[in-house]
Amino acid sequence: MRNILPGADPESFEALGGAYYSDVYNIYYCHLTSEPTCPIVKEADKNTFTVQKWDQTGNPGLNPDFAFDAQHVFYYENIVEDADPKTFHKIGSGYSEIYKDSRHTYGYSPSTRAKLVITD
Repeated sequence: MRNILPGADPESFEALGGAYYSDVYNIYYCHLTSEPTCPIVKEADKNTFTVQKWDQTGNPGLNPDFAFDAQHVFYYENIVEDADPKTFHKIGSGYSEIYKDSRHTYGYSPSTRAKLVITD
């Protein structure tokens, strides 16, 4: 049985990478933990939206649960508060959950599903 995403346009629906999808109207985050709702990535600019790709060079890159547009960093469907998309990067390697940009340091908060919080 196929799940149907209410309100999505099936003709223009496409995979962007990771768990991100788009149609003519919205960008969606459809991860196994969010099914079947696939929340809309609010405030995402479809014209500048890109999904982080796994870094195959061995660098401690971000994973594909991160996406960017000209003004925002997204983690899952959430905006990372006050993050600079031009300078946002991961600190350390492996399963480190510490991130930094030109303004703040961020960490994962287990009490808030899929949100990074400012730690400095």
